[in-house]
Amino acid sequence: MINSYRLISILLLQVIISNYTFSKDNITEAEFDSVYFHIASTSLTHNLDNALSLSDSLYKVSKKPSQQIRSLLLKAYVNENMGKIDEAVYLATKAEKKAQQKNHFDLATKAAGYISSLYQSVNLHSEAERYLLKAEQANAMLKDDEMFALRQSIILHDKAFLEIEKGNYENALKQLHLSEKMLDEYDSSYIKSYSLSTIYESFIDVNIQLENYQKAQAYVDTLKTYNETNDDAILSLLNGHIGKIALEQNNYDKSISHLNKALEYSKTSENMKFIKKTYDRLHQYFSKIKDYPNALRFQNKIDSITTLEIEQNKVITESILEKLRKEEESWSSKNKVYILIISILVILLLISVFYIKNKRLQLKSNLKKDDKEVKVEPTPTPQLKNEEVKSHGFTIPKETELRILKNLKILEENKFFLSRDVSLSATTSKLNSNTRYVSQVIRKNKNKDFTSYVNELKINYVIDLWKNDPKAINYKLSHIAELSGFTSHSNFTFVFKKLTKMTPSNCLEKIKKENLKKQSADNKEV
Repeated sequence: MINSYRLISILLLQVIISNYTFSKDNITEAEFDSVYFHIASTSLTHNLDNALSLSDSLYKVSKKPSQQIRSLLLKAYVNENMGKIDEAVYLATKAEKKAQQKNHFDLATKAAGYISSLYQSVNLHSEAERYLLKAEQANAMLKDDEMFALRQSIILHDKAFLEIEKGNYENALKQLHLSEKMLDEYDSSYIKSYSLSTIYESFIDVNIQLENYQKAQAYVDTLKTYNETNDDAILSLLNGHIGKIALEQNNYDKSISHLNKALEYSKTSENMKFIKKTYDRLHQYFSKIKDYPNALRFQNKIDSITTLEIEQNKVITESILEKLRKEEESWSSKNKVYILIISILVILLLISVFYIKNKRLQLKSNLKKDDKEVKVEPTPTPQLKNEEVKSHGFTIPKETELRILKNLKILEENKFFLSRDVSLSATTSKLNSNTRYVSQVIRKNKNKDFTSYVNELKINYVIDLWKNDPKAINYKLSHIAELSGFTSHSNFTFVFKKLTKMTPSNCLEKIKKENLKKQSADNKEV
């Protein structure tokens, strides 16, 4: 289950924050608002590096505490969009503490709610619950405020999601009904309609979990009347839900049609969780129609994303811990946070490993049971010879290993790794081999697993592109991420930094300087 409305909640919070305006008693405050809105509405969507620089400068010149808090939240949101969740948590936490100290309860509510959503994004649900409670407590101080109802609706919606994570679907429905009811007290037609559409999407999801497909369909019909935004995130989830309901009704044509639309919208939204959700629905579809090769293909995609999520969440969590540790005054507080986070990580890792193994066992069982539908040739186990490679309990003939390496080189030359849908199973099919052989050959000869191998090829491609194509230097990083086959800008940034120890922006600046030096040297020679 994914946090299906998290992106929507953050967008709503940003709308609320941007509506917090100062009285224009002097030019300084007017200038602050002007720069703030420029960053939020323009730079944030066109140039993240520029947005980060501007928001940092805005914070430094801020005079009032309210300005400083808003600037910190803006910096946090920019960092989140750049894939720096740890820095976003750190900045938002500073904003929340300052807002509490200065009794700015509206900003404290928004900051705590935003921090909660960030913790939810990396599956730290205990911390998410803690900050959601802080958001509700701060909002309770503003019951006469015109934005109280909207803020409380979002908080209740977040509570519903946390209940869903625990599997308490009936409790989730109660929170969703309360969230919907709170909006009766809010007048803004656009924001109200937008917020209701996210609530109805969650109603659909929960009813599908409860296998109440008739109720889920009723909410689908309702959502269609509210979703006037044509938001890719909502459209991805909506089509995925319609596809799932149709699948349960054995309407396979309708199901695959909507699931394909969901996949298209999810990739446009560049949200990895939405993509994973759609892959899961497609896996269910192909499993039900007994197309096991395609079911296995999408299961491998899910496994790849799950593995990346675990790795990302571990790195992000450790970084968050390190940043927050420096802010803590008490060693006991630090130890409690450390133990909590490590415990959660271990539990998540065990659950993920169990899930992946269980799915694979189910697919293998289905393949064996239904060999009339899909013929799977058994892999022979030849006698071990001197020229054979033995590893992980099975042997790979030397000639097979050389053939795989030769064909792999051809695939590299054809840049197979630039496909967004690259996977071990798809690559294995192109190599006319099996996943065990291909995986082991890559581990033995490339000294890394398949995912790391592909990611390294992607990053090297980007660096070569910047060095050798003058036009590429001016491409937006989001476009570079798409060209190199990453599903999102944030994943591109994470992998790039992991492999090169620097951000894409820093690397690009370094290459620009090197190119200028080279150009200058060439001019001198002439």
